[in-house]
Amino acid sequence: MIGNRYRSYSHMVRYTFSKQGVISLNRKQPVTSFGWAIKQRLAELQMDQKTFCECYGIPPSRLSNLINGTRKAARYRKQVAELLDIPEYFQ
Repeated sequence: MIGNRYRSYSHMVRYTFSKQGVISLNRKQPVTSFGWAIKQRLAELQMDQKTFCECYGIPPSRLSNLINGTRKAARYRKQVAELLDIPEYFQ
């Protein structure tokens, strides 16, 4: 591909294709360290965010808030940390 080309697959994520064919992910809201811990643990459990939320009665918007750091959601933060066994975030 010549030059950079943008393809928007959603309003939150944009994929950038460079001359070398490298794909990079640009997000409007960066993922927090707690968010990465959540994503990593869900991957280890082979569970997606939607399924996790349905199983434990957590609103998907709150999990998204925790991953992106857009809201404290203290109640859900503790619950998610305990359910996913992420001890450094039990605070």
